[in-house]
Amino acid sequence: GWRRWEWNAAALACDDGWDNDGDGLVDYPDDPGCTSPSDSSEVDPACGDGFDNDGDGLVDYPDDPGCVAPDDYSEADPACSDGADNDGDGLTDYPADPGCSTPADTNEADPACGDGFDNDGDGLTDYPDDPGCSTPTDYSELDAACSDGFDNDGDGLTDFPDDPGCTAPSDTVEDDPACSDGYDNDGDGLADYPADPGCYAPDDTSEIDPQCSDGFDNDGDGFTDYPDDVGCYAADDWSETNPQCSNGIDDDGDGLIDWPDDPDCDDGADTTE
Repeated sequence: GWRRWEWNAAALACDDGWDNDGDGLVDYPDDPGCTSPSDSSEVDPACGDGFDNDGDGLVDYPDDPGCVAPDDYSEADPACSDGADNDGDGLTDYPADPGCSTPADTNEADPACGDGFDNDGDGLTDYPDDPGCSTPTDYSELDAACSDGFDNDGDGLTDFPDDPGCTAPSDTVEDDPACSDGYDNDGDGLADYPADPGCYAPDDTSEIDPQCSDGFDNDGDGFTDYPDDVGCYAADDWSETNPQCSNGIDDDGDGLIDWPDDPDCDDGADTTE
């Protein structure tokens, strides 16, 4: 009985008739430490308790920049308004430190592209001198593969415009397109443009040949590629599949198959019986 009453009283500090935190205010709604009668503590939030909790000479909301509302439980100032040079760059807080975009920023660390250091070891520092930086606020100086001075894909060519795998200095990959990489990527004995018929230009990303010039009877009709297979209209057709009027099937179920037997076919290239 006594323990049960004691527990309930503690649980209802904001409705027990006592000034539990000694601030001269009792219970909800008079004590700002109470958000409802059922609150278990009258202790006021740091930003509304009348004390300079973080020792910065400023008390509570709105005077202390560490407070965003009266019910904040910490007065600790953000790194960008605490009066300290948190990142050791000789610059303190907003707006003096470029690592701060507002006084409420919690980190003074400068972006790599504005910190005065050659972070990627390429001999170039910050924006605009380092091509890895697009703005002073970029957090990485790492250069794109197509402007880093390295032959990243091992083809003997380096960066834009010398490496065909680069379309601009900002490209992040030097890998050459399949049609200009010196390899027979589709195993047909032909490599790259213009030798491989699967390539329409040096920057094509696939060497795979169209069915109508790949040397295979892809539709199993006994004919291979253009012009022998009637399913091919040109060497660069991507399908050998025969039209209905030459596919050996009675597609319309009239008992007549293909041209010239089926009168609905004008010739072997007709697509419907």
